[in-house]
Order: sequence, then C-alpha cells, then structure tokens
Amino acid sequence: MSDSTANYGEGATWSQGAIAMETNRYALAGWLSIVAAAIFPAAMVMSWIQGVIGIKAFHYRGPMFGPADILFIGFTAISIYVLIKLKNLLNDRYQFHGLDLLIPIVIGFNILFQVASFALRGLIISVWPLTPAELTVVYVTFMVIFFVSAGIIDIIFAVLILKAKELLGSKLTLYAYLVLAGGIAELTIILLPVVAFLILPATFIVLGTIFLGADKDELEFV
Repeated sequence: MSDSTANYGEGATWSQGAIAMETNRYALAGWLSIVAAAIFPAAMVMSWIQGVIGIKAFHYRGPMFGPADILFIGFTAISIYVLIKLKNLLNDRYQFHGLDLLIPIVIGFNILFQVASFALRGLIISVWPLTPAELTVVYVTFMVIFFVSAGIIDIIFAVLILKAKELLGSKLTLYAYLVLAGGIAELTIILLPVVAFLILPATFIVLGTIFLGADKDELEFV
C-alpha cells in the first residue's frame, strides 16, 4: 500500500470518527434516562425509610431535608435535561413540534412540585405539633392533587405523540403508550406503586434507547 493510500485510509477513518462524534448529540441524554430509571425507585424506597426514621426520631414531624430529597432533586434535574433533549430530537429529526408548548409546562410542573413539597414540609414544621391523622390528611391531599394533575398532563403528552405515531416510529410510540399507562395509573392513586417501580422506570429505559439509537440512525443517513 502506498503512503498516499495509507494516508487516505487514515483520513477516511478519522473523518468517520469525526462524523460519529458530531452526531453524538443525544448519548448523554440516553445514559441519563437509564440512570433516572434507577434513581426514582431508589428515591421512593429511601423516602419510606426516611419517613420511618422521622416517626421514630422526630415524632412524625420528620427532618426538613434528607437523602431521599437529594435523589428526588437529582431525578428532577435529569428529567428536565432529558425533556429538553427530547424536544430537540423531535424538532430536528422528525420536524415534530406537537410538544413544543407542553414540554415547558411539564418542566415547570416538576419544578413547582419540588418547591411545593419543601414549602409544605417547612409549613408542617412551623405549625407543629400535628396529630398523625392531621399529618396524613395533609400529605394525602397534597399527593392526590399532584398525581391527578401529573396524570392528566401525562395523558395529554402521550396522546399528542400518538397522533403522529406514523411519523415518529415504533420506539416513540412505545414510549407514548408507557407514558399513557403511567398517566392513567396516576389518576387511580392506588396504582402509584406500579408507576414508581414498573411503569416509570420502563418509560425512562425506552426513552434512553431512543436517544442512544438516534445517533446511529443519523450516522446511517450521512
């Protein structure tokens, strides 16, 4: 092989690598989605442990801040990043803009829930003591309002994707059905454990595979 041929081969290899790096825009979102699938169930388990400790050590009042809160904040931060990347993917790859308005609403809702949950805990501590029954009513009311609202938003989110399922393909359609199932389960309230430990993790794993596969698809089009 001549030097010129060898150089050409090296240049072609470098060029292919550069293209792969250029199109690697969604890989981080993909891996973070998979991480989020593990974080949320772990945060739920930790919150229960934190609640039991709160009952034993703080007489139902609970600590203002604990390990579960760190996990939930991390999950929320990842969710916001992933949603932004999903909007970019839908816009750039599919020229689909059906979620352009709803995604910022979902992001704002997630932030509002985090802020409201801390505000509620601070309010409970400030007006303490409360009886266990009063505390249960406060928390149950807060969670019902949040999850019913989240369920409605998720259903709308899924329906908007499903309206364009022929354009968006099978993986995004599967993602939409999982979001829809999660939204319906959230409305029932009693199926929340199924959402936390099954539907939500599966949703983020599927979304992760969509992001991780997007770069490969783009490379094939080059």
